[in-house]
Amino acid sequence: MNETIREQSSEEVWKTLEQLVSGKGSIYSNSNMDREIKIINISIYKQGKQQNIAVADIVAKVFDKGYLISEKRYRVSLIYHFKPLIQFDYSSMPKNPTGFIVDKYSLSEIASIKALDKTYKKVERPHSKIEYKKQNPTNPQNNPANMPNNKEEQ
Repeated sequence: MNETIREQSSEEVWKTLEQLVSGKGSIYSNSNMDREIKIINISIYKQGKQQNIAVADIVAKVFDKGYLISEKRYRVSLIYHFKPLIQFDYSSMPKNPTGFIVDKYSLSEIASIKALDKTYKKVERPHSKIEYKKQNPTNPQNNPANMPNNKEEQ
Protein backbone atom coordinates (compact mmCIF):
# COMPACT_ATOMS: atom_id res chain seq x y z
CA MET A 1 0.00 0.00 0.00
CA ASN A 2 2.74 2.48 0.93
CA GLU A 3 4.53 1.80 -2.34
CA THR A 4 1.31 2.48 -4.26
CA ILE A 5 0.87 5.81 -2.47
CA ARG A 6 4.51 6.74 -3.11
CA GLU A 7 4.09 5.97 -6.82
CA GLN A 8 1.05 8.29 -6.94
CA SER A 9 2.55 11.22 -5.02
CA SER A 10 5.08 13.95 -5.56
CA GLU A 11 8.12 13.77 -3.28
CA GLU A 12 6.74 16.63 -1.14
CA VAL A 13 3.38 14.88 -0.65
CA TRP A 14 5.05 11.53 0.09
CA LYS A 15 7.35 13.01 2.79
CA THR A 16 4.41 14.75 4.47
CA LEU A 17 2.40 11.53 4.51
CA GLU A 18 5.38 9.55 5.85
CA GLN A 19 5.71 11.97 8.78
CA LEU A 20 1.98 11.80 9.47
CA VAL A 21 1.93 7.99 9.50
CA SER A 22 5.04 7.57 11.63
CA GLY A 23 4.16 10.36 14.11
CA LYS A 24 3.61 9.63 17.79
CA GLY A 25 0.00 8.65 18.48
CA SER A 26 -0.80 8.23 14.78
CA ILE A 27 -3.99 6.29 14.12
CA TYR A 28 -2.15 4.65 11.22
CA SER A 29 0.17 2.78 13.61
CA ASN A 30 -2.50 1.70 16.12
CA SER A 31 -3.84 -1.76 15.23
CA ASN A 32 -6.93 -1.22 17.43
CA MET A 33 -8.10 1.68 15.27
CA ASP A 34 -9.99 1.50 12.01
CA ARG A 35 -11.15 4.25 9.69
CA GLU A 36 -14.22 4.41 7.53
CA ILE A 37 -14.13 7.03 4.79
CA LYS A 38 -17.18 7.93 2.71
CA ILE A 39 -16.84 10.20 -0.30
CA ILE A 40 -19.78 12.59 -0.41
CA ASN A 41 -18.92 14.71 -3.44
CA ILE A 42 -16.09 15.13 -5.95
CA SER A 43 -15.58 18.19 -8.14
CA ILE A 44 -12.89 18.49 -10.80
CA TYR A 45 -11.69 21.90 -11.95
CA LYS A 46 -9.11 22.92 -14.47
CA GLN A 47 -7.10 26.10 -13.97
CA GLY A 48 -5.46 26.91 -17.27
CA LYS A 49 -3.92 24.18 -19.41
CA GLN A 50 -1.33 23.03 -16.90
CA GLN A 51 -3.07 22.63 -13.56
CA ASN A 52 -5.77 20.13 -12.63
CA ILE A 53 -7.60 20.64 -9.33
CA ALA A 54 -9.95 18.20 -7.62
CA VAL A 55 -11.99 18.81 -4.47
CA ALA A 56 -13.67 16.03 -2.49
CA ASP A 57 -15.98 16.27 0.51
CA ILE A 58 -15.68 13.24 2.79
CA VAL A 59 -16.94 11.91 6.11
CA ALA A 60 -14.27 10.19 8.20
CA LYS A 61 -15.20 7.90 11.08
CA VAL A 62 -12.54 6.61 13.47
CA PHE A 63 -13.18 3.47 15.51
CA ASP A 64 -11.15 2.26 18.49
CA LYS A 65 -11.74 -1.43 19.23
CA GLY A 66 -15.02 -1.17 17.32
CA TYR A 67 -16.31 1.90 19.16
CA LEU A 68 -16.94 5.07 17.20
CA ILE A 69 -14.68 7.72 18.76
CA SER A 70 -14.75 10.41 16.10
CA GLU A 71 -16.84 11.46 13.11
CA LYS A 72 -15.80 14.50 11.11
CA ARG A 73 -16.44 16.06 7.74
CA TYR A 74 -13.47 17.18 5.66
CA ARG A 75 -12.75 18.87 2.36
CA VAL A 76 -9.77 17.46 0.50
CA SER A 77 -8.20 19.55 -2.27
CA LEU A 78 -5.67 18.13 -4.72
CA ILE A 79 -3.48 19.53 -7.46
CA TYR A 80 -2.57 16.65 -9.74
CA HIS A 81 -1.26 15.68 -13.15
CA PHE A 82 -0.80 12.59 -15.29
CA LYS A 83 2.68 11.52 -16.37
CA PRO A 84 3.27 11.89 -20.10
CA LEU A 85 3.47 8.51 -21.86
CA ILE A 86 7.16 9.11 -22.68
CA GLN A 87 8.01 9.29 -18.95
CA PHE A 88 5.71 6.41 -18.05
CA ASP A 89 7.62 3.62 -16.32
CA TYR A 90 5.98 0.28 -17.10
CA SER A 91 7.53 -1.37 -14.01
CA SER A 92 5.27 0.86 -11.87
CA MET A 93 2.14 -0.03 -13.86
CA PRO A 94 0.64 -2.39 -11.25
CA LYS A 95 0.89 0.38 -8.62
CA ASN A 96 -0.03 3.35 -10.80
CA PRO A 97 -1.51 2.19 -14.12
CA THR A 98 -2.77 5.66 -15.16
CA GLY A 99 0.34 7.69 -14.29
CA PHE A 100 -1.75 9.79 -11.84
CA ILE A 101 0.42 11.96 -9.54
CA VAL A 102 -0.76 14.14 -6.61
CA ASP A 103 1.44 17.27 -6.61
CA LYS A 104 -0.10 19.06 -3.61
CA TYR A 105 -3.01 18.52 -1.28
CA SER A 106 -4.77 20.14 1.64
CA LEU A 107 -7.22 18.80 4.17
CA SER A 108 -9.68 21.12 5.92
CA GLU A 109 -12.04 20.08 8.70
CA ILE A 110 -15.54 21.29 7.89
CA ALA A 111 -17.48 19.91 10.86
CA SER A 112 -16.89 17.80 13.92
CA ILE A 113 -19.90 15.65 14.63
CA LYS A 114 -20.51 15.03 18.33
CA ALA A 115 -19.58 11.52 19.41
CA LEU A 116 -22.48 9.31 20.41
CA ASP A 117 -23.09 8.16 23.95
CA LYS A 118 -20.99 5.03 24.58
CA THR A 119 -24.15 2.93 24.99
CA TYR A 120 -25.17 3.53 21.38
CA LYS A 121 -21.95 3.91 19.50
CA LYS A 122 -20.93 0.25 19.15
CA VAL A 123 -20.89 -0.36 15.42
CA GLU A 124 -20.83 -3.83 13.89
CA ARG A 125 -18.66 -3.82 10.78
CA PRO A 126 -17.95 -6.86 8.61
CA HIS A 127 -14.21 -6.16 8.29
CA SER A 128 -13.72 -5.25 11.94
CA LYS A 129 -10.90 -6.59 14.10
CA ILE A 130 -13.16 -6.84 17.16
CA GLU A 131 -12.82 -9.92 19.34
CA TYR A 132 -15.91 -10.66 21.42
CA LYS A 133 -15.75 -12.30 24.83
CA LYS A 134 -18.11 -15.20 25.49
CA GLN A 135 -21.10 -14.30 27.64
CA ASN A 136 -21.17 -15.68 31.16
CA PRO A 137 -24.19 -18.06 31.33
CA THR A 138 -24.33 -17.81 35.15
CA ASN A 139 -25.07 -14.10 34.95
CA PRO A 140 -28.91 -13.72 35.03
CA GLN A 141 -28.68 -10.63 32.81
CA ASN A 142 -27.19 -12.75 30.01
CA ASN A 143 -29.82 -15.49 30.30
CA PRO A 144 -32.30 -15.24 27.37
CA ALA A 145 -35.08 -16.66 29.60
CA ASN A 146 -34.90 -13.49 31.71
CA MET A 147 -35.53 -11.19 28.75
CA PRO A 148 -38.93 -9.41 28.87
CA ASN A 149 -39.90 -10.25 25.27
CA ASN A 150 -38.78 -13.86 25.37
CA LYS A 151 -41.55 -16.22 24.23
CA GLU A 152 -39.55 -19.33 25.12
CA GLU A 153 -41.35 -21.74 27.42
CA GLN A 154 -39.83 -22.13 30.85
